[in-house]
Amino acid sequence: MSAGSKLKLSVRELVDFAARKGDLVQTYQKTPTHLEGIKGHQYVQSLRSENWDKELTLKHDFQFQSYLVTLHGRADLVDQANFTLEEIKTTYTHDIPQHKFSCDLAQAKVYAYMLWQDREEITAVVNYYHLGESSENKRFHSFSSAELLNDINQYLKIYLEFYSKYQKCEKAYLEELKSAPFPHAEFRPSQRGIAKEVYRNIRDGKLLMFEAPTGTGKSLSTLFPASKALGEKQSRQILYLSAKTAAQQSALDALKQITKDSFSCLQISAREKVSTSSQEEIKKDYFERLPRARLAALEIGFLDQHELNKIAQQYHVCPFQLSLEMIPWQKIIIADFNYFFDPMVSFDYFENSKIDLLLDEGHNLLERARSMYSVSLDTAYLEKIRKLLKTKKAKSACRKIIVSIQKKFDELSMGQHLSTFEFVPDLIRSFLESCAQEFENDQQSLPGLESKDEVQNELKELYRFLKIYDFSTQEDIFYVDKYHLSRNPKLKLHLYCSQVHRHLVSKWKKLNSLCLFSATLSPEFYFQQCLALEQAKFYKLPPVFPRENQLTLALDYIDTRWLNRHSSLEILCGSILEIYKAYPGKHIVYFPSYQYLEMAKEVLYNQVPCIYQERSQESREKFLNGFFNDKNPVLGLAILGGVFAEGIDFKGEALKSCVIIGTGMPQPSFRMEQLNRCLSNDGLDAFLYNFLIPGITRLIQTAGRLIRTESDKGILVLIDPRFKQQQYLQYLPQSWQLNHINSPDQSLKLIQEFKKNEES
Repeated sequence: MSAGSKLKLSVRELVDFAARKGDLVQTYQKTPTHLEGIKGHQYVQSLRSENWDKELTLKHDFQFQSYLVTLHGRADLVDQANFTLEEIKTTYTHDIPQHKFSCDLAQAKVYAYMLWQDREEITAVVNYYHLGESSENKRFHSFSSAELLNDINQYLKIYLEFYSKYQKCEKAYLEELKSAPFPHAEFRPSQRGIAKEVYRNIRDGKLLMFEAPTGTGKSLSTLFPASKALGEKQSRQILYLSAKTAAQQSALDALKQITKDSFSCLQISAREKVSTSSQEEIKKDYFERLPRARLAALEIGFLDQHELNKIAQQYHVCPFQLSLEMIPWQKIIIADFNYFFDPMVSFDYFENSKIDLLLDEGHNLLERARSMYSVSLDTAYLEKIRKLLKTKKAKSACRKIIVSIQKKFDELSMGQHLSTFEFVPDLIRSFLESCAQEFENDQQSLPGLESKDEVQNELKELYRFLKIYDFSTQEDIFYVDKYHLSRNPKLKLHLYCSQVHRHLVSKWKKLNSLCLFSATLSPEFYFQQCLALEQAKFYKLPPVFPRENQLTLALDYIDTRWLNRHSSLEILCGSILEIYKAYPGKHIVYFPSYQYLEMAKEVLYNQVPCIYQERSQESREKFLNGFFNDKNPVLGLAILGGVFAEGIDFKGEALKSCVIIGTGMPQPSFRMEQLNRCLSNDGLDAFLYNFLIPGITRLIQTAGRLIRTESDKGILVLIDPRFKQQQYLQYLPQSWQLNHINSPDQSLKLIQEFKKNEES
């Protein structure tokens, strides 16, 4: 690094990176909102006399090695006459983790030195103001200026050792990106057009949507131009989100093709899948080991889950926590939707950094976002928590929540719509405060649980309820359901988000640019309106694979609607068996429910080799083995819209026919009725928006498992009499060239012709 390199850095950035010490502690405690923090600061400042300076802006230059570092920030309270600096931190707990206190004290120490560089004694105060109790907890520490400077130099050493390496890695990566050619001899059809649009969209900071069918190469078509934008400094950072792990892996594979020598990418996996932070030996003195682990991660550059696990094992850190540490330092981040959209787990960093977002599988965003802003509260869960607590105060506070829900339910008919839940949040807050007091008064393990952390983990659903409730409005759907658990009646309180677009609008404003894409974004008016992207530029690309590779049949003679399922079961199973025998290979039948699947399984299971979808992870692996590792013909029975209906590439001989029963539409329910009401109030066609288009989207995604490459050939079979109606047909892809079948003989004839053409 050349001498005299300049760097501007906030004090908080420096100490957050370099001053944390002690153990890793995970808590699910209420934290002050931004507005609550401001009000708390102002109140404490109002208690001080006029001799105190408030919100004093500070800036100071530090020469360290070859860097001139300008640190800046604002001190909360300064008593110039007595050389005392006070840093205010608002909180709802008295239990401050060591790593947070060490960071807060370091901030006060840096500010103190920036004020007084030549004093024998300076007082730094960290004041934790408890918002719930309106109480101050001041921690006083005295230092000399020399001691403060020594600590600051230690912080700068840790930060600049990492930063200097980061600059070298960043320079090498961006230079390679700038000169990187497209990794294949030529673009696929439509691929060049997509790449140009994605690049321009990032450069101009716009909104873009495109529908690109299977085979377009969406991952490479978006990541290559995004990488070029990075190399040419048109973008600072790329966030690539998807709903499925398979799409994230495709993105990682694409990045390996774009550059060969330098990488700056990071995969964030779900905490529960990779985290080791619950292990006590990992927690101990965690932040002392973290700096070396960060340096190792920076050196590797390509941080998929495999590499993160290797580094974590070597340096004895948590791979999930390490991935979070590396977010600001990697150019391309690959993650699930929830790390940007879910208010419980999303990162403030993404919202404050004006990143460029590539969003794959965009057809999933509406329902995923709706689930993120919906929440429920179960009395059985509350009863479980109540049994774990020790004090009468905490038990009583928990009991009050249960009683209030029961009382409200008794006032209503089952499932009646409520206006709000205003009676619940205050009771939950009171209960959580009682729990916090119990944890602070009793540091021993509680009955049935290993540690206080585990108890707090049990309480996280209550914190989630409060968080989501704060985002809700009168337009959202509130109701109570009754169910039975081991024959005992239980109640569940529901908050169901009806205004998803309201939340998405606020997210889009945080971005520099957005490119949302999927194989299924038709009709465009539906997705643009529901996803608050009416202003986005929209492209629809033509199919890539030859139409003649897929034979599409609609068996109009079988009525599989709910009232006729028992009477039509024999002819349904007979038709499935005929297709299986006429077109040898591997087949999947997708059912609209587990109950319907079980009915058909009773008929089919002893007639042909069958594997069927169950709810366990072991059965999932067994199901996939039947299609990818076993060469024998098989009939798979799965759920329409389930885990085997999306995100799996059944290439080549892995799948020869796909039979879909039903339209894919969701089942009617009280919740859906209320959502219909909300849509109608907005002047929209409730059936179209709530049932028809979501169902057809699910069906098209499921059918997309069949033809995955240019050489794939197969048969798609739709079974539902409603596919004779134009209302449904108009939303099916025209490339399917649907054949309406009125008898089994007619379908067998077309299958034989298709098979003959395939063999020739």
